[in-house]
Amino acid sequence: QIPDPHKSAKSSFFGKGTKGFNTSPYGVRFTSSGISGPKSASAFMSPEKCFLIATIGVMPLYILMIGYPRKQFTRKMMSSPLPFVPLCAMYIYLFHMSWQPDTLSLMMNPDFYFMPQLSGIVTMFSRLTTVASAWLHLVTVDLYAAMNVYKD
Repeated sequence: QIPDPHKSAKSSFFGKGTKGFNTSPYGVRFTSSGISGPKSASAFMSPEKCFLIATIGVMPLYILMIGYPRKQFTRKMMSSPLPFVPLCAMYIYLFHMSWQPDTLSLMMNPDFYFMPQLSGIVTMFSRLTTVASAWLHLVTVDLYAAMNVYKD
């Protein structure tokens, strides 16, 4: 039987006194049953599920634009704002879930004229929900650009 590294008491990935991957410095728990923490996403809309829905959800639109560019259905879909509704809703949800009390101080350094600091942004992007919200942002902007290129 292979030992589970996530349950090992000797494993100390996140620092002293922790057990494997069970806790992080941000108060979020990474366990086999999912993610929990101060502002954890529910099991229905976890960051992983939002990531998967957004990534797979835009693929049919790209297939329509590439494979069937002259079809009436494709033209209707590309001129409709409807594809953006679920993407924007998930983005707003994840953005809200990723906001922590230290988010603003990580983004803007008050000691340096409130200019962004790379180290703070790296810390923010080490959070799963923040990365998922950034991915949703990128997918949405990329789809918007692709739809505008299709219209030209």
